[in-house]
Amino acid sequence: MNRFINLALSPFPVARGFAEIAGYSWRNRRAIRRDEAKSPTLQEQKVASAVHKAVAAGAAIADAISASNEANEFLSANGPRSMAAILHRHPSLGREPAQVEAIENWVSAKCWDDSYAKFGDPGNLASEYVVENYQRSSFEAFDGIIPSPPATKKIMEAGCGTAKVLLGWLERHRAAGVSGVGIDMSGKAVEVARRGAKLKGLGDETVRIEQGNIFELAEKHRESYDVVFNNGVIEHYRSGYDEVIRQMAAAVKPGGSVIVAVPSWHSFSGRMRFFSYGLNPRKFKADKRYIYAPFRYEVPQTIGELRTVMEAQGLRGFEFAGWSPLKHFRRGFPVWKNWENTGPKKIVTPKDKDALKAWGERSEEWLAKHVAPVFSSRSVKKALEEYFKGTSKDWFLALFGNSFIVRGLKP
Repeated sequence: MNRFINLALSPFPVARGFAEIAGYSWRNRRAIRRDEAKSPTLQEQKVASAVHKAVAAGAAIADAISASNEANEFLSANGPRSMAAILHRHPSLGREPAQVEAIENWVSAKCWDDSYAKFGDPGNLASEYVVENYQRSSFEAFDGIIPSPPATKKIMEAGCGTAKVLLGWLERHRAAGVSGVGIDMSGKAVEVARRGAKLKGLGDETVRIEQGNIFELAEKHRESYDVVFNNGVIEHYRSGYDEVIRQMAAAVKPGGSVIVAVPSWHSFSGRMRFFSYGLNPRKFKADKRYIYAPFRYEVPQTIGELRTVMEAQGLRGFEFAGWSPLKHFRRGFPVWKNWENTGPKKIVTPKDKDALKAWGERSEEWLAKHVAPVFSSRSVKKALEEYFKGTSKDWFLALFGNSFIVRGLKP
């Protein structure tokens, strides 16, 4: 069937690229249905029982897994996400909210460590996604919304990953004497970020990268920074956005800014990601389930919902931004698949990738020329400002970008 489709669409590489994405989606849907219907094997039952026994005795999830020979053997053979899946299916571990969160934190740290170890090195050409996303697209959007020096002298990226945005901002404004701190749960990410700082010539007096917990900001960094921001972090916490934003706000000085960016699952690129993963958006909307993304769950919210959460934490004076409404297509639509074992794979052929990339670039140019100006008119801007209770330099990107940013001021 695939050969027939490729042959029939061979004169139309863009259409063939979309067909390949649809085929990937269909295979993922079948895999999801098989996983949901599958009963745990005897080995999986033994592993889950051993971990549950240790947890019931007071051990943390990570310690319980480390102490179990069965769990370690299974982990080595199948990877952290398979381990998380069998723990989620356990009648006790999979239903207790605190344990579910602990499982997700553990698998997240494992998967991110694996990914940064393989593809996060600033000198590694395989880190195409990281470079494209953080340096080219989102960096400019963040630089446009982070207050420039002297309003911002000390800055923190809470959940920095490889710290592409933080390091880029410090490099651009180093003449103003700025300094920054990046924290991340992944030790591998911290190693890569530190190497990135050296490559940019940023010394210890300018930037410090630490392994840490963003849920300890209020305790360890209270009112220490002019800006605390992150990009694609808070949506990964099942407990919701509220506590993370409260911690970020606690670390900001009065008059400072909390800046949060999350993927927009409601954008065209977001919907295509949803589709390619084989997920059913109607089912998700109906039962409020979390989306299982390449690394862990994601909790999608709209720009208005995120603003409401930030307002509930005492933030005011909101500004919105966004970037790249067709980002995935501008990159030829690479999608993460089996990341922890073999690395990211392209789901389209090189020829079709180039065709999709060219289509994405032409489409973004057309949108910028013909659609974006509508959102710059005085009447539309006024209506949007009243509705969202905030301002934006580019409402089109804020509303339709692949990701959106919300900045709130601490009174």
